[in-house]
Amino acid sequence: MFFAFVAFVVAAVLTCEFFYLRSLIDRVLGFWGLDTQKRKIKIIKYSVMAVIMGMSAFVFTVPGLWALHTVIIAGATDLICLLFRLIFKKGARVCRFIACSAIIPVVLGTAAIVYGYINMHSVVGTEYTVKTEKALTRGYKIAFLSDLHYGVSLDMEELKKACDAINEQQPDLFLLGGDIVDESTPKDELNQVFATLGGVKSTFGTYFVYGNHDNMGFAGDRADFTKSELENAITQAGITILEDQVVEITPELVLVGRRDASFRGDEKAKSRASIEELTKEIDRSKYILLLDHQPRELALDKKAGVDLVLSGHTHAGQLFPAESLTTVIAPNDLAYGHAIDGDFNAIVSSGIAGWGFPIKTSRYAEYLIVTVEG
Repeated sequence: MFFAFVAFVVAAVLTCEFFYLRSLIDRVLGFWGLDTQKRKIKIIKYSVMAVIMGMSAFVFTVPGLWALHTVIIAGATDLICLLFRLIFKKGARVCRFIACSAIIPVVLGTAAIVYGYINMHSVVGTEYTVKTEKALTRGYKIAFLSDLHYGVSLDMEELKKACDAINEQQPDLFLLGGDIVDESTPKDELNQVFATLGGVKSTFGTYFVYGNHDNMGFAGDRADFTKSELENAITQAGITILEDQVVEITPELVLVGRRDASFRGDEKAKSRASIEELTKEIDRSKYILLLDHQPRELALDKKAGVDLVLSGHTHAGQLFPAESLTTVIAPNDLAYGHAIDGDFNAIVSSGIAGWGFPIKTSRYAEYLIVTVEG
């Protein structure tokens, strides 16, 4: 359903883009004094259209993103100029320059891509404080990292730098929220990725849940490694994998790690347990922390007695303004940030990187430091 929707949207955008580009390029060529009726100019016109349309068709590439950003910005400037002239009855010369020169769309489209690249490589730590009425004997500092998609953007030095920054926080618990690797991750770097993450020091250890990419749901045969190789890389780094399992971290703190909602593959991964099944034996006086790659079924999590859910997956849309669509076209209950409902808390990270292309214009690339206080 999701991919059918994406295919429909891309087809619709490309169709609109074709007709708009034809008009825009005519205007631009005319503005710069070129006769669009001449054969050579027509060849240039349709060649430019073909190049831009070709780039746009490969939407999950940097050239494709640049083309789409530039065309969308051109359309937006056209609309703004039209409204300005209708409302204020002036500014025809300035509006003609803006609408016909193509300077502003090209500059802003390029700036958006440059910003997105820099933003994805500028990892920050985002801090949250969660209060609870439960009688905890101490506070807990939890580091959370998800959606690295190693091989798309961050290199090993950048990952080590982020891990060093997490170490400086001296976390009590380090949680990996899935999609750490995907079909872009080279097999020869798989062990090093998890060895680096496993090098983060925490009081109570490092725990991992699979996402929809590193569980091979998306990667499939395109991945450069097998499931067993991935599992070995994780466990050999001293990281504990949780698949619908409950771990008592301390006598007052319980961690529940869920199998990803879209898990596919071997016999042991046919389906995931319900949150009710996983929490039914847990003493409700304990603080229940849930690690789930996708922020789904938050109402059920609350009903089952969960105190805090940590998730990733959405990338906060990755591209502005797609964040608002992540709860519309996909079954996510929260696109980004911190939601509070009484004693129940859910936090969704935008991820430390992104998928498909090294561009991120929605939110910061981040890891989380979440402090739970009683």
